[in-house]
Amino acid sequence: MTNGLWLASALAPNAVAMLFNRAISALTLSAAISACASVPPARSASWTRGDRTYAEAYLRWMIEGEMRRADVRGLSVAVVNEQRILWHAGFGFADAERRVAASPETVYYAGSVSKVVTAALAMRLVDAQRIELDAPVTRYLPALTVRSRFASAPITMRQLLSHCSGLPTNVLHGMWADEPAPLSSIPALLADESLASEPAAMYRYSNVGFALAGHVIETVDGRAFETAARELLFAPLSMPSTSFAREPALLARLSQGYGPAGVQAPRPLRDAPAGSLLTTVDDLGRFAQMLLRRGRASDDTIVLRDASVDELFAPQFDGRRLSFSQRVGMDWRLGGVSVRGADEPVAWHNGLYPPFNAHVGLLRNAKLAVVVLANTESARSFIVRVGARALELMLEADTGAIQPASAPTPVTPVALAATELDPLAGEFVGSGGQRVSVRREGAALHARFAGGDMALVPISPTRFVLPIDAQGQPAAPSSDSLSATFERAGDDLALHVRGADGLSMLFQRSALASVPEAWRARAGRYTTDSTGDGYDFTHIELRADGTQLALYVERREHGATQSAAGSIVLRAASDDEAIALGLDDDTGQTLRAGRDSNGEFLRFSGFTLRRAPAP
Repeated sequence: MTNGLWLASALAPNAVAMLFNRAISALTLSAAISACASVPPARSASWTRGDRTYAEAYLRWMIEGEMRRADVRGLSVAVVNEQRILWHAGFGFADAERRVAASPETVYYAGSVSKVVTAALAMRLVDAQRIELDAPVTRYLPALTVRSRFASAPITMRQLLSHCSGLPTNVLHGMWADEPAPLSSIPALLADESLASEPAAMYRYSNVGFALAGHVIETVDGRAFETAARELLFAPLSMPSTSFAREPALLARLSQGYGPAGVQAPRPLRDAPAGSLLTTVDDLGRFAQMLLRRGRASDDTIVLRDASVDELFAPQFDGRRLSFSQRVGMDWRLGGVSVRGADEPVAWHNGLYPPFNAHVGLLRNAKLAVVVLANTESARSFIVRVGARALELMLEADTGAIQPASAPTPVTPVALAATELDPLAGEFVGSGGQRVSVRREGAALHARFAGGDMALVPISPTRFVLPIDAQGQPAAPSSDSLSATFERAGDDLALHVRGADGLSMLFQRSALASVPEAWRARAGRYTTDSTGDGYDFTHIELRADGTQLALYVERREHGATQSAAGSIVLRAASDDEAIALGLDDDTGQTLRAGRDSNGEFLRFSGFTLRRAPAP
């Protein structure tokens, strides 16, 4: 679940540097762990297969160290196999001020882990032959319309559940609100939005797409989405502490949330199927167990057919353009996290519901799963690493095969000619206007990001690594190094920066072109109504200067004393439409010009912008 607060990534001025720093700090497990504590627990000489004592001791040591390093207040974890909970525990505090300890029964927001639950709920209705994955969504929502600059096929449920629908990441106006609009409002919201890409053409993460899928579910089922989830999934799986609704009994057990400034109260989310799941590690462990049992509940009730479980984990729309070989199911990530000793990559998903963080990971062949839920924003820096290590240690206990300590594998740089490097240079734009400048200097490429500058070491004509170690010091490039991969599709050139633990960012090269006169004439100050969104806009300005068109925004949270600022870099697609550059979250959205009885306006992500009165 992305934050969904307009320009959230751009408003942190060092967002790109933060990603590099987080990735660098997670490049090697041993280096990260050594920063947590001096000496890890030792495995007993009498250790035998089936003994989980060492695994539990090591995980406690690791988690406590990581929490100290990242200043995380509270965390809960559970590891399960297909039959039972192997280990669960709470660490730190659910409420640090009141000294309420975190436990396996503590309730957290699971953020985007909600999506894999929503996908399973959709497959329940597929099994009942009430939803067809490849039928147009308009079969179930006849009134649905979305503006499109593409000659495209209709949107399907399969596309919605695998982020290939072409819908924008978010419709931001009203996304976070004290009184969110119901899911039935989503079709009307989308009627005034434009597709960010052609359906089925490429992977583009979409929270509003999952909200639309949730509305399909409730329309077909005839009950509210949260009721359908409770009756079709949570009840048969004995998950009494799980809900998509803000039920008073669960809110009473909800952990306090902690952001960078301290206590941070989460706001209600309109797009509930995408991110508003309230749950515990034990309950979410039961959901994972159902998947490990190929769709059966603990009492052998069939919740999902075998084929439907396989479909959830089958790569969808494999090889679409700008996929960077990323494999995604419904909505499971099928690569990027590995476990020594396993014969398969981890199927996983992370979640962010500011400031809560979540991770769930499965080894389907080994019949193991892990759930990590945390109440602090900074936990995102290590929860995937904790999950992978938990699976590795429990797999060792199951098999009796101790995995030898591994070291990063050296990689061999290749020499590239200037004719191979020059086409990769340029200015690249990511989510919220983040920029990476790539240039050739002699026989090497250099990347400048957030004020930093670093050489890129080529290991193929399109893949480069950064020659640094886990502390950011110069080091020989290895298999664990932060990587930068270029991929071309048609006229697009993209840059994928990827680190350990699934950390990654996508950037799109900004082709230089003069800004059309129609857009230059619209430059100036604007205002809009953000009632109900929890923040006010203190400055909105459309800037047009030579070859650059950008929407600059300052906003201030209600109760805050300072504003945050950022820009959306745009490319004019016509005299009336400009597209937010980038390929990551909150990109590809359309800024559209229109006219009504009050004159010309601009429309962006649900907001109507009008000229500010002259001072």
